[in-house]
Amino acid sequence: GEPDRMAAIIDSLPFKHAYKSGVLAWVPGETVTPEQEREAMRRFEQVAFDGLDRDQYEILWVRHTHAGTHELHFLVPRVDLHSGRSMNFEPPGSKSREIFRAFRRDYNLEFGFGDPEDPERKRDHTLPRHIQMKNARARKKGIEIKPEERDLREKIHEFLKNDVEDGLIK
Repeated sequence: GEPDRMAAIIDSLPFKHAYKSGVLAWVPGETVTPEQEREAMRRFEQVAFDGLDRDQYEILWVRHTHAGTHELHFLVPRVDLHSGRSMNFEPPGSKSREIFRAFRRDYNLEFGFGDPEDPERKRDHTLPRHIQMKNARARKKGIEIKPEERDLREKIHEFLKNDVEDGLIK
């Protein structure tokens, strides 16, 4: 896509929700080829804009990496370019979520990428985004976070995890 064209389209829309954005992300450390990227984008657009001609929608793709994760961010003006009417390619509800989950599952299975819903990938706990980002920045700079500087939630989790492993908690 073209960033200037995208901005002009979005700025011209009278809708409360003028655009939709999102990301296709891979498991940290996975190598994604340009061909696999193109195929992911092609399949995503095929699912998201099924029944529309290519000139009825606009989409901007941006490649991004951080913390070892390969990502493709997308931005879509929520408008049918032919009619000028509002368009939501991902309406709320379970059916829409199911369609995009199927897309992700099929693509990942075909290319051998990790499944984000794999029970083995489930985390014991999740820290707030700002703590995760702070930790990632420190790791990137080679800075070790001292135990006394760790977030209280991390300390509690580690304490309980050790007690489970030692058989003190069942």
